[in-house]
Amino acid sequence: MNTLYSNKNLIELRKEIDEVDNEIINLIEKRFEIIEEVKKLKIKENIPIKHRSREEEIINKNISNLKNKSLSSLIKKIYNEIFSQSINEQMDAVDKFVDKKEKNI
Repeated sequence: MNTLYSNKNLIELRKEIDEVDNEIINLIEKRFEIIEEVKKLKIKENIPIKHRSREEEIINKNISNLKNKSLSSLIKKIYNEIFSQSINEQMDAVDKFVDKKEKNI
């Protein structure tokens, strides 16, 4: 096997991975921008922060869309982490809103 040839392929594959990683980052940031709007709406409309059935629906839908089902556990972990971060941010925002309201700010 030609080492130069295989290294070039490895470099190209790593470049593809880097591009996919950039797409993932962009999509996560976009998702959290939308979550920011959801957070504002939930505070305004006094909607509960945690919505477990919605979380399960999202996880199940995305797992069912997987071509490679062996990634199911990973997808579940990723989404649970996203939900956890989202809930923490929403709770912080509610706490700040309540503090302002109590202080009449």
